[in-house]
Amino acid sequence: QIRTFYITNETAFVINMNRDTKRLARFRHSNPSTIQRYAAYEWQTDNETMKMSQTAGNANATIIQVQQYWGRQYPWIRIAAYKLGKHGDAACSLSHLTLWQEKLLDAGLDYIFVFEDDVKILEPLASRLQLDAPDVADIVLLTPSAMKQVLVPFKGSYNETVAHRVVGGFGSYGYVITRSGALKLLQNILPKCR
Repeated sequence: QIRTFYITNETAFVINMNRDTKRLARFRHSNPSTIQRYAAYEWQTDNETMKMSQTAGNANATIIQVQQYWGRQYPWIRIAAYKLGKHGDAACSLSHLTLWQEKLLDAGLDYIFVFEDDVKILEPLASRLQLDAPDVADIVLLTPSAMKQVLVPFKGSYNETVAHRVVGGFGSYGYVITRSGALKLLQNILPKCR
């Protein structure tokens, strides 16, 4: 069966850091205006927060609380940030996880499109604002950044003859994720890593 996913102002998000206003402007110039901005997390270390709290009051305490919560839920985030010093990786992961939590689980949306802020959405998606995919897909990657793919017969509205099932890969410039997919990923993303 085929399922159609629509880009609307309720279902499409671009993840962007507050300090990256130029990247957001380029994204807005090149892509559909219906895509909402979602503020990316910038990982705060306790020392940074202490310095910032002294000048800005206690506004950053919530950021630390969010980081600690997700660090307890998914220890690999804590490992990336504190043991490996990969604050950007941890913040990126946290941004995606919290977007899924807020929009799919808390707000009850059935699916969302998620884009990085340095992507240009290509045709036919840019003009049609819709994507057909197998209805059993929990996540649809919108990039060819996959190392291992299996072709699966598929007949969509754009006369595709195959879909790519990713069996190994890295990164994505954009993707569609369903509520079911978010639940599965949040329950199973390296939950036992210590």
